[in-house]
Amino acid sequence: MTHAACKQIAPSRLEAQQRQAQQKAQQEEAKKTFAVNLIMSGASPEENARVRQLVASNFPEDIHNADRYWLLLNRLRAEVGRI
Repeated sequence: MTHAACKQIAPSRLEAQQRQAQQKAQQEEAKKTFAVNLIMSGASPEENARVRQLVASNFPEDIHNADRYWLLLNRLRAEVGRI
């Protein structure tokens, strides 16, 4: 194998490793957000936006905490008389 051929192989391996790392990170993020997305799928677009805004501004550490979303969504619905 020539020196030029070795140079071509190394970047392709590095690119493959980077793609795998990116895919793994995306899968981990999807796992974290699955429960939140499931809860929020039953909310109206307005409720969804409001609850997500409340969590982001008041509870940034709970951004992936499905219980926090559930609690705020139900409180919001109780305030407007939807429950």
